[in-house]
Amino acid sequence: MEFTNRKQVSSAFFITLLMSMAFLLCNNYVAAISPTSVSISLSPNLVNANSTLTLVATVTGSSPSGTITWTTNSTTGTFNATSTALTSSSAAVTYANTQPVNVTISAAYSGDSNNSPSSSTINVRIYPVGDFYHTGYVNFEDTVYFVIAYIQAANGHFNPACDLNHDGKIDFNDVKIYVHAYETQT
Repeated sequence: MEFTNRKQVSSAFFITLLMSMAFLLCNNYVAAISPTSVSISLSPNLVNANSTLTLVATVTGSSPSGTITWTTNSTTGTFNATSTALTSSSAAVTYANTQPVNVTISAAYSGDSNNSPSSSTINVRIYPVGDFYHTGYVNFEDTVYFVIAYIQAANGHFNPACDLNHDGKIDFNDVKIYVHAYETQT
């Protein structure tokens, strides 16, 4: 096509520009995907076997949505859910392990249309039942701690750490559990 005047050149350029923009917007537009990171927090920081641990995964990114998939390397631990939806960039789960062990817990973010997938891990030490001082074993100091809590429970003072069967009271059933833990750990 030959252009005979400046107006034709300007019109052709403008039409080409518009068509190029339309092509990019309709056929080739790729939204920028934001990088993300996952951080994991836990509560309480120290936990004994048969106790519940709350884990929270927080995702940074561009208003992330999607899910967190939780996994562990432990065969004796369980989550209350293995996949949890993000709410305000965070997702929570509870975890309990029946054995004293070192575990690795992973939180994998699925990603969404604006955010890339990512994951994080945290190492958690699960202490033995009755190891109130978190030394890795049940010893005499733990016995003193438990006996004091048992006596105080009779006077109306409740120490939830010594409620070893999680029934809301410290009684002879907890004593049996503690004695078993002491005998098998020392």
